[in-house]
Amino acid sequence: MTGRPQRFRDLPLFYKLLVPFLALMLVTGVVGALLIVADQSTRAQTAIDESLSRRALDTRSLMHDRELYLVESVSLAANLQGMAAAAARHDRAEVETLLRSVAALKQDLTLVAVVDSHDDLVGSYDRLRIGLRAKNVDHTLVARALARPEGRAAGLVRIRGRWLLAVASAICADSPCRPTAATLAALDAGRLAGELSPAASPGATSTVTLFEPAGSPVAVSGRVHLTAAPEVSTDVRRTHDMANGRVATLYSPLVVQGDRIGTIAVSIPTGSAFGPVRGSALRLAAILFAAMVGVLAIGAYLSRSILRQVRPLVETSRRLGGGDLAARATVVGNDELGELALGVNDMAAQLEASYATLEERVAARTAEVEQLLRERTDFFTAISHDFRTPLAVILSQADLLLDTDIPKTSALARDAGRTVKESAAQLLARINDILDLARADSGGLDIELRPIALDRVFATLAETARGLSAASGVDVVVR
Repeated sequence: MTGRPQRFRDLPLFYKLLVPFLALMLVTGVVGALLIVADQSTRAQTAIDESLSRRALDTRSLMHDRELYLVESVSLAANLQGMAAAAARHDRAEVETLLRSVAALKQDLTLVAVVDSHDDLVGSYDRLRIGLRAKNVDHTLVARALARPEGRAAGLVRIRGRWLLAVASAICADSPCRPTAATLAALDAGRLAGELSPAASPGATSTVTLFEPAGSPVAVSGRVHLTAAPEVSTDVRRTHDMANGRVATLYSPLVVQGDRIGTIAVSIPTGSAFGPVRGSALRLAAILFAAMVGVLAIGAYLSRSILRQVRPLVETSRRLGGGDLAARATVVGNDELGELALGVNDMAAQLEASYATLEERVAARTAEVEQLLRERTDFFTAISHDFRTPLAVILSQADLLLDTDIPKTSALARDAGRTVKESAAQLLARINDILDLARADSGGLDIELRPIALDRVFATLAETARGLSAASGVDVVVR
């Protein structure tokens, strides 16, 4: 832990007090804002999904009405009196007269025509003057209608660049029905998309797009231009980023008379739903910013208020550490910091009072120590002087015992005298050591280094040991 940087611990107290306020406010505010925005976004997305589903349902309802309209039209044309006979005779004039009567009753029809089983155009009524020719007829659609028991089929057909929603119905010449021709009724796909768009979004901006089975758009009503449709077998929701914003789209299979003839897409902009969410997010951001500024201001004020009481304590502590025992802290209030200031002042007073007598105590103690040292030196000197006199007598007597001129001196006496002399010499050496120690304490010792023969040291020690162990019957051997 000692080698790691303690960044927060090293911060000044002002920031230690302020940073937690700011961090807590930032975390709480951001998390709260995210939760609120997420909740509103979920609600907005739910509202978009509900609106899209409702409008798609309205669109399919109107599409079903237009399907019934086409079925009624082709059934009317197929069952008109004389239509079967005229179609069998290829009487173009009579067929077109009958078709004009159908168009007069069905004002919304774009095209109504009769095609025989050999794919020849018997007659037609073209309200928009598209210019229908035999080669422009979707023979696959007619063939499916003639082959089915119910005698009807539907599809999106393209005639000279214009897409139409068409329903074909077989014409029966006799009973049981042996179809020899079929009537074809169609609505302009662009006009149909325009009719479906208000149903999809009454009073609001929306787009209805019709796609042919391959997925290419054939008609669009609105400002959203989708380039392709996914292959879907059920409702599929997608979101697209367009030039004018994000758009939510619901793709549904376009089924007419049991045939899936393409895809229908209902698109609505998401800006109206997510606009309040963005507004709420901006307002929350503004509130969070204002709250952070407020907390920062309050925290700064509180921090400075606390530091006004702490800084005198720090300054007083520094002065006391520098030796200024007269320093005192200013007591600002009666809170914990005030009590701390009083405690520092009491401690400083005690230190000042203690320091006043400290020097006297040190001087007295120093004098006592010096006196003890002098007394010890005098003691060693006196005891050494007292030892020297008897030792001199012992040495002189040992010399007499060792004197060979005295006939009464035996070998045993000479050995004893030699031992006495050597012991006395050792005692004298110890006394000299004591004197050297005294001179060392007083600073008057001179040290001389010289070599020494270890065999002589051991020989001296052996003689001393033999003298001590003789009475116990112990032999001393030196190797």
